[in-house]
Amino acid sequence: MLALMQTAASGQEQYYSLDDFSRVAKIDIHAHIHTDDTDFVNLSKRDRFRFVNMAVWSSDSKTNAEKHRTMWVQYEADPDRTAPICSFPLENWDSPDWQQATIAYLKEQFDRGAVGVKIWKNIGMELRDSEGQLVMVDDPKLDPVIDYIESRGKVLLGHLGEPKNCWLPIDELTTLNDRSYFSENPKYHMHLHPEMPSYEEQVAARDRMLDKHPTVSFVGCHLASLEWSVDRIAAFLERYPNATVGVAARMGQLQYQTQRDRQRVRKFFIEYQDRIMYGTDTGVRPGRGAEKYAYVKKKWLRDWEYFNTDHQIEVPELPDPVQGIKLPKTVVDKIYRDNALRVFAASWPGQKRSVSLPQLNWLAGKWRCKMPDKSVVDEDWMRPSGTAMLGMNRTVRGDGQTSFEFMRIASEDGSILFFASPSGRKATPFNLAYYDQPNQRVAFENEDNDFPNRVIYDRRGDELTGRIEGKFNGQPASLQWKFELVE
Repeated sequence: MLALMQTAASGQEQYYSLDDFSRVAKIDIHAHIHTDDTDFVNLSKRDRFRFVNMAVWSSDSKTNAEKHRTMWVQYEADPDRTAPICSFPLENWDSPDWQQATIAYLKEQFDRGAVGVKIWKNIGMELRDSEGQLVMVDDPKLDPVIDYIESRGKVLLGHLGEPKNCWLPIDELTTLNDRSYFSENPKYHMHLHPEMPSYEEQVAARDRMLDKHPTVSFVGCHLASLEWSVDRIAAFLERYPNATVGVAARMGQLQYQTQRDRQRVRKFFIEYQDRIMYGTDTGVRPGRGAEKYAYVKKKWLRDWEYFNTDHQIEVPELPDPVQGIKLPKTVVDKIYRDNALRVFAASWPGQKRSVSLPQLNWLAGKWRCKMPDKSVVDEDWMRPSGTAMLGMNRTVRGDGQTSFEFMRIASEDGSILFFASPSGRKATPFNLAYYDQPNQRVAFENEDNDFPNRVIYDRRGDELTGRIEGKFNGQPASLQWKFELVE
């Protein structure tokens, strides 16, 4: 494949279409699937979605216990489709053994398979100590708990504070969904509660917590409550290199900014493409799986259109249409999947950073791709044998000119490596980045190579997508081929 970069349009971006939606593997990192039935998850397989499933400690103990029970039901029914995120009880906050009991509880959750912990907005907005003081997220009592989360290699997620709209009068709110939510939930509409901490005080408490725990892997839910300004989000990500953000339930605020400065928003996503993850904050209740799937798929498709096209799109959060920001495929793949695979690396048993050579047998075969410029690309892979799997790529252009490449996937010192030798030159090695057995997808990386620095194969039935990504002249670039099995 690498030889084709010599004949393709240098640095030309590639984009997904609406038709690609169901073909691309995706992860929704913000779901609350609280039911025993698996209808929603099973239906979502047709769209190649997996989920980070959160149980949030937001109400009474009985309700919270039920949330965690159903979270585990979903995980045990299909561990490859949901990644469990737990939370911890806040009852008995003033008890002298609260820290010890909480850490013991988290140990049970982690040992069972939880990959992270979510802290909700009741810390900072509801929970009070025995003296009636609000407990903020930088409270020293939480430090040993956060230290334990980090020591176990787990992810800390935070929905802390509320969108900035929360502190404005209803008629000044920038999105229709915020107007609806705060009208229906006045206890969280801080404009009505001047006695409560201000927006900036909530954000400052979160930042002080991260200053104390600079190496914890932190996910700022809802764009880290900085949704009103991509510049503020960028500053947050610069300040905290181990932080990422999810877009769930804040698309309206992003699109509000897009209406006013589309290029600024698009530039933000491209510049911070490694730090942003897709999510929806979808909640699923018992017996509502099929209904919720039909509802959320409409949102998935709207969001996909926004990220992948420059269409004018009607969205329920805003009274006027918004133009999509049409991100390159390489950026979309990271936002919709690859960043989540990195952040929640322990989430899916089928998602491995190690693999035995025979497991790549699905790549074997004779593959052909007919290009729009009349070029014909043949790529042949032999079945794995011994310590190697050999491949060859040949491109014959319309004028008869031919280019070729030798390839090898090899097991060396316990690691799987991809070697590419365009035109017979010295081979360039690429390390295994990840391997997804259920979806027959494998990626290799070489960060020292500008273009490509990533090689990806993705098989679906008798179709194989080959893709290379990297930077060309300092800009993101990619090339892709869709092969069909011919023998």
